[in-house]
Amino acid sequence: MKSLILLLSISLTLFALPLSITAQVAQAQEATGITSPMPAERAKATFEDARVKTFMSVVAKNFGGKCSIPDHTKTEARLTQIGSGDFSSSFYEVNLPCPGDNGLAGVQITVEFSPPLGRPLNLVLSLQYRQ
Repeated sequence: MKSLILLLSISLTLFALPLSITAQVAQAQEATGITSPMPAERAKATFEDARVKTFMSVVAKNFGGKCSIPDHTKTEARLTQIGSGDFSSSFYEVNLPCPGDNGLAGVQITVEFSPPLGRPLNLVLSLQYRQ
């Protein structure tokens, strides 16, 4: 029950993202399907973020997910840049294989970084299922 409440609170947090930014990122990512290496310090900060660790723990416990976090020096992601200068944001979309119960295939992490911060600003954590 505790993990269900935690999962719900994470979900509510994710809905707090401004819809316009989410729509911009989705449109930009559809246009560029190319992945490239994610900067190691940003990948490490993403995978060490408490929100990601909690989500991955819930996926393992409640969904039977057997996820493997990649080496932060070799993480591939799709990059979307929005804005410029101090008001820019870099969005990285990382897809992790995570086979689990009821067709669970993977986890998608979309993380936003802004130049003044060395840690993730916003996260969108999603489950991906086979059809």
